[in-house]
Amino acid sequence: MRVKALALAVSAALSFHVCTAFADGIACVSGSLATIVDTTCNIGTLQFTFGPMYGSDNEPGVVWPPSDFIFTVLANGFELSGLPAQSATSAVNGNTVLDDAYLSFFVADLAGQITGASFSGGNLFTSGTGSFSYAQTSIYLSDFSLVPFADVQSLDDSNILQDVNGTVTDYSTDYATGPLLFGLGDATLFDLLASDGNAAGISSTTTNFTFATVAGPLNPPAPNPYATPEPGLLALLSVGVLGLGFWKRRARK
Repeated sequence: MRVKALALAVSAALSFHVCTAFADGIACVSGSLATIVDTTCNIGTLQFTFGPMYGSDNEPGVVWPPSDFIFTVLANGFELSGLPAQSATSAVNGNTVLDDAYLSFFVADLAGQITGASFSGGNLFTSGTGSFSYAQTSIYLSDFSLVPFADVQSLDDSNILQDVNGTVTDYSTDYATGPLLFGLGDATLFDLLASDGNAAGISSTTTNFTFATVAGPLNPPAPNPYATPEPGLLALLSVGVLGLGFWKRRARK
Protein backbone atom coordinates (compact mmCIF):
# COMPACT_ATOMS: atom_id res chain seq x y z
CA MET A 1 0.00 0.00 0.00
CA ARG A 2 1.23 3.48 -0.83
CA VAL A 3 -0.58 6.55 0.45
CA LYS A 4 0.03 10.03 -0.92
CA ALA A 5 -1.56 12.55 1.39
CA LEU A 6 -1.79 16.30 1.13
CA ALA A 7 -1.85 17.36 4.79
CA LEU A 8 -4.15 20.36 5.04
CA ALA A 9 -2.89 22.98 7.48
CA VAL A 10 -6.09 23.35 9.44
CA SER A 11 -5.94 24.04 13.17
CA ALA A 12 -8.60 24.36 15.82
CA ALA A 13 -9.22 27.83 14.39
CA LEU A 14 -10.87 26.11 11.42
CA SER A 15 -14.26 26.28 13.08
CA PHE A 16 -14.38 30.07 12.95
CA HIS A 17 -12.04 31.05 10.15
CA VAL A 18 -12.41 29.08 6.93
CA CYS A 19 -16.19 29.19 6.62
CA THR A 20 -16.14 31.17 3.37
CA ALA A 21 -19.15 31.81 1.14
CA PHE A 22 -18.65 30.99 -2.53
CA ALA A 23 -18.09 33.64 -5.17
CA ASP A 24 -20.93 34.04 -7.67
CA GLY A 25 -21.15 33.58 -11.41
CA ILE A 26 -17.54 33.07 -12.50
CA ALA A 27 -17.54 30.35 -15.14
CA CYS A 28 -14.56 28.05 -15.62
CA VAL A 29 -12.85 28.62 -18.99
CA SER A 30 -11.02 26.04 -21.07
CA GLY A 31 -7.31 26.64 -21.63
CA SER A 32 -3.98 26.10 -19.94
CA LEU A 33 -4.27 24.53 -16.51
CA ALA A 34 -1.93 27.28 -15.29
CA THR A 35 -4.87 29.71 -15.52
CA ILE A 36 -7.11 27.41 -13.44
CA VAL A 37 -5.01 26.32 -10.46
CA ASP A 38 -5.58 28.36 -7.31
CA THR A 39 -8.80 29.87 -8.67
CA THR A 40 -12.54 29.44 -8.01
CA CYS A 41 -15.00 29.00 -10.88
CA ASN A 42 -18.28 27.30 -11.79
CA ILE A 43 -19.13 24.41 -14.10
CA GLY A 44 -22.91 24.17 -14.24
CA THR A 45 -24.18 23.95 -10.66
CA LEU A 46 -20.77 22.87 -9.39
CA GLN A 47 -18.33 25.36 -7.98
CA PHE A 48 -14.65 24.39 -7.83
CA THR A 49 -11.69 25.85 -6.06
CA PHE A 50 -8.73 24.21 -7.75
CA GLY A 51 -5.56 23.61 -5.78
CA PRO A 52 -2.11 22.86 -7.20
CA MET A 53 -1.11 20.19 -9.70
CA TYR A 54 0.99 17.52 -8.00
CA GLY A 55 3.26 14.77 -9.25
CA SER A 56 6.68 14.18 -10.77
CA ASP A 57 8.12 12.59 -13.90
CA ASN A 58 10.45 9.97 -12.47
CA GLU A 59 13.13 12.35 -11.23
CA PRO A 60 13.21 13.36 -7.55
CA GLY A 61 12.40 17.02 -7.22
CA VAL A 62 11.11 17.35 -10.80
CA VAL A 63 7.43 18.25 -10.80
CA TRP A 64 4.84 18.65 -13.52
CA PRO A 65 4.14 22.37 -14.11
CA PRO A 66 0.44 23.15 -14.68
CA SER A 67 1.38 24.78 -18.00
CA ASP A 68 2.04 21.27 -19.35
CA PHE A 69 -1.68 20.44 -19.06
CA ILE A 70 -4.80 21.56 -20.89
CA PHE A 71 -8.02 22.07 -18.93
CA THR A 72 -11.26 21.61 -20.88
CA VAL A 73 -14.70 22.37 -19.48
CA LEU A 74 -17.27 19.58 -19.91
CA ALA A 75 -21.01 19.69 -19.30
CA ASN A 76 -20.66 18.03 -15.89
CA GLY A 77 -16.96 18.21 -15.09
CA PHE A 78 -13.62 18.74 -16.77
CA GLU A 79 -11.00 17.07 -18.95
CA LEU A 80 -7.26 17.09 -18.34
CA SER A 81 -4.90 16.46 -21.27
CA GLY A 82 -1.69 17.72 -22.86
CA LEU A 83 0.92 15.19 -21.76
CA PRO A 84 2.25 12.44 -24.05
CA ALA A 85 2.08 8.79 -23.06
CA GLN A 86 3.89 8.06 -19.79
CA SER A 87 5.81 5.09 -18.46
CA ALA A 88 7.90 4.09 -15.49
CA THR A 89 10.49 1.34 -15.96
CA SER A 90 12.82 -0.07 -13.32
CA ALA A 91 15.97 -2.07 -13.88
CA VAL A 92 16.30 -5.46 -12.23
CA ASN A 93 17.49 -4.82 -8.68
CA GLY A 94 17.18 -1.13 -9.45
CA ASN A 95 15.44 1.67 -7.61
CA THR A 96 11.67 2.00 -7.58
CA VAL A 97 10.52 4.45 -10.28
CA LEU A 98 7.48 6.69 -9.83
CA ASP A 99 5.57 8.82 -12.32
CA ASP A 100 2.31 10.52 -11.32
CA ALA A 101 0.13 13.57 -11.85
CA TYR A 102 -2.99 14.65 -9.98
CA LEU A 103 -5.02 17.82 -9.47
CA SER A 104 -6.44 18.71 -6.07
CA PHE A 105 -9.77 20.52 -5.77
CA PHE A 106 -12.60 21.60 -3.47
CA VAL A 107 -16.11 21.36 -4.93
CA ALA A 108 -19.68 22.15 -3.92
CA ASP A 109 -23.03 21.75 -5.64
CA LEU A 110 -24.70 25.16 -5.48
CA ALA A 111 -28.14 23.73 -6.22
CA GLY A 112 -28.19 20.27 -4.69
CA GLN A 113 -25.97 17.33 -3.84
CA ILE A 114 -23.13 15.42 -5.49
CA THR A 115 -24.03 11.75 -5.88
CA GLY A 116 -21.16 10.40 -7.96
CA ALA A 117 -17.65 11.05 -9.24
CA SER A 118 -16.21 9.12 -12.19
CA PHE A 119 -13.56 9.20 -14.91
CA SER A 120 -13.07 7.93 -18.45
CA GLY A 121 -9.92 7.55 -20.51
CA GLY A 122 -6.46 6.64 -19.40
CA ASN A 123 -5.28 3.39 -20.99
CA LEU A 124 -3.13 1.64 -18.39
CA PHE A 125 -0.57 -1.14 -18.88
CA THR A 126 1.99 -3.06 -16.83
CA SER A 127 4.63 -5.52 -17.95
CA GLY A 128 7.67 -7.47 -16.85
CA THR A 129 8.62 -10.38 -14.66
CA GLY A 130 9.86 -8.41 -11.68
CA SER A 131 8.38 -8.34 -8.22
CA PHE A 132 5.83 -5.52 -8.41
CA SER A 133 4.37 -2.67 -10.43
CA TYR A 134 1.06 -0.83 -10.68
CA ALA A 135 -0.70 1.75 -12.82
CA GLN A 136 -3.71 3.74 -11.65
CA THR A 137 -6.23 6.33 -12.80
CA SER A 138 -8.77 7.57 -10.26
CA ILE A 139 -10.98 10.27 -8.84
CA TYR A 140 -11.54 10.67 -5.12
CA LEU A 141 -13.92 12.97 -3.28
CA SER A 142 -14.52 13.08 0.46
CA ASP A 143 -16.86 15.05 2.69
CA PHE A 144 -15.49 18.24 4.24
CA SER A 145 -17.38 20.13 6.93
CA LEU A 146 -16.75 22.46 9.84
CA VAL A 147 -16.47 19.47 12.16
CA PRO A 148 -12.83 18.29 12.09
CA PHE A 149 -12.26 14.72 10.88
CA ALA A 150 -15.84 14.48 9.56
CA ASP A 151 -14.94 11.96 6.87
CA VAL A 152 -18.40 10.47 6.95
CA GLN A 153 -19.13 10.39 3.23
CA SER A 154 -16.93 9.73 0.23
CA LEU A 155 -17.09 8.97 -3.47
CA ASP A 156 -14.25 7.03 -5.07
CA ASP A 157 -13.84 5.64 -8.59
CA SER A 158 -10.55 4.05 -9.60
CA ASN A 159 -8.88 1.60 -11.93
CA ILE A 160 -5.66 -0.14 -10.89
CA LEU A 161 -3.54 -2.60 -12.85
CA GLN A 162 -1.12 -4.52 -10.67
CA ASP A 163 1.69 -6.74 -11.96
CA VAL A 164 3.23 -9.16 -9.47
CA ASN A 165 5.85 -11.52 -10.88
CA GLY A 166 4.36 -11.26 -14.36
CA THR A 167 0.76 -11.84 -13.27
CA VAL A 168 -1.40 -8.81 -14.10
CA THR A 169 -4.57 -8.18 -12.08
CA ASP A 170 -7.17 -5.51 -12.82
CA TYR A 171 -8.57 -3.92 -9.65
CA SER A 172 -11.44 -1.58 -10.47
CA THR A 173 -13.40 -0.02 -7.65
CA ASP A 174 -16.53 2.09 -7.49
CA TYR A 175 -17.13 3.07 -3.90
CA ALA A 176 -19.71 5.57 -2.68
CA THR A 177 -21.37 6.46 0.61
CA GLY A 178 -22.65 9.88 -0.56
CA PRO A 179 -24.28 12.09 -1.42
CA LEU A 180 -22.10 15.09 -0.59
CA LEU A 181 -22.91 18.77 -0.32
CA PHE A 182 -19.26 19.73 -0.69
CA GLY A 183 -15.97 17.92 -0.50
CA LEU A 184 -12.23 17.70 -0.98
CA GLY A 185 -10.86 15.58 -3.76
CA ASP A 186 -8.25 14.89 -6.36
CA ALA A 187 -8.33 13.85 -9.99
CA THR A 188 -5.47 11.47 -10.85
CA LEU A 189 -4.48 11.24 -14.51
CA PHE A 190 -1.93 8.55 -13.79
CA ASP A 191 -0.07 7.05 -10.87
CA LEU A 192 2.67 4.67 -11.99
CA LEU A 193 5.15 2.63 -9.99
CA ALA A 194 7.70 0.10 -11.22
CA SER A 195 10.32 -1.91 -9.37
CA ASP A 196 12.71 -4.81 -9.92
CA GLY A 197 12.57 -5.03 -13.71
CA ASN A 198 8.87 -4.23 -14.13
CA ALA A 199 7.23 -1.42 -16.08
CA ALA A 200 3.98 0.52 -15.75
CA GLY A 201 2.49 3.07 -18.07
CA ILE A 202 -0.43 4.82 -19.66
CA SER A 203 -0.83 5.11 -23.44
CA SER A 204 -3.15 8.14 -23.31
CA THR A 205 -3.19 10.76 -20.58
CA THR A 206 -6.39 12.49 -21.77
CA THR A 207 -8.93 11.82 -19.02
CA ASN A 208 -12.43 13.13 -18.28
CA PHE A 209 -13.49 13.66 -14.66
CA THR A 210 -17.22 14.03 -14.24
CA PHE A 211 -19.78 14.38 -11.47
CA ALA A 212 -23.40 13.30 -11.01
CA THR A 213 -25.68 15.62 -9.07
CA VAL A 214 -29.25 15.74 -7.82
CA ALA A 215 -31.23 18.91 -7.20
CA GLY A 216 -31.98 19.82 -3.62
CA PRO A 217 -31.78 22.59 -1.00
CA LEU A 218 -29.13 25.24 -1.48
CA ASN A 219 -25.92 24.62 0.41
CA PRO A 220 -24.95 26.63 3.47
CA PRO A 221 -21.70 28.59 3.21
CA ALA A 222 -18.96 25.98 2.87
CA PRO A 223 -15.45 25.87 4.34
CA ASN A 224 -12.79 26.52 1.70
CA PRO A 225 -9.46 24.87 2.53
CA TYR A 226 -7.66 27.05 -0.02
CA ALA A 227 -8.72 30.33 1.58
CA THR A 228 -5.68 32.46 2.48
CA PRO A 229 -5.27 32.50 6.28
CA GLU A 230 -4.99 35.77 8.13
CA PRO A 231 -1.53 36.54 9.63
CA GLY A 232 -2.70 35.72 13.16
CA LEU A 233 -4.01 32.36 11.98
CA LEU A 234 -0.74 31.56 10.23
CA ALA A 235 1.07 31.80 13.54
CA LEU A 236 -1.49 29.53 15.12
CA LEU A 237 -1.19 27.02 12.31
CA SER A 238 2.59 26.93 12.66
CA VAL A 239 2.38 25.60 16.21
CA GLY A 240 -0.77 23.51 16.18
CA VAL A 241 -1.73 21.73 12.97
CA LEU A 242 -4.41 19.14 13.32
CA GLY A 243 -4.48 18.32 9.61
CA LEU A 244 -7.19 16.35 7.89
CA GLY A 245 -5.63 13.09 6.80
CA PHE A 246 -8.51 12.04 4.58
CA TRP A 247 -7.37 14.21 1.64
CA LYS A 248 -6.22 11.29 -0.42
CA ARG A 249 -6.85 7.60 0.19
CA ARG A 250 -5.42 5.03 -2.18
CA ALA A 251 -5.48 1.41 -1.12
CA ARG A 252 -3.68 -1.21 -3.14
CA LYS A 253 -3.83 -4.91 -2.56
